[in-house]
Amino acid sequence: MSDKTDVLELKTENTKMPDNTFEELTPQEENRIIDELFPLISILDSYGVDTSMGGGKCPLCGHPDDFVITRDKNTWWCETCSNTAHDNIEFVAKIERITRDEARRHLLQMAGFGK
Repeated sequence: MSDKTDVLELKTENTKMPDNTFEELTPQEENRIIDELFPLISILDSYGVDTSMGGGKCPLCGHPDDFVITRDKNTWWCETCSNTAHDNIEFVAKIERITRDEARRHLLQMAGFGK
């Protein structure tokens, strides 16, 4: 019986408990956290993008009237510099000129996850 107890104690000691590090999150969990804490509209607002009309001048390329925000899908796109819909993470990546992974990490750290 003492052998079973020793094995259980050893497993408990070797099990890393969550400590708010994003290395322990799945990509789906990361995206869910980011979407809940940083919806696209709040990110756009924080960068000074006028979101009242659902679009307008692109904050990335500057082309007037080409930036489109689709609130119900939480996406954006620009008719001039983008040919597909993007999410909040991609906006941060493009505006900060960093990779998508760096943008995801940045947002997770802002949410309190990370080292």
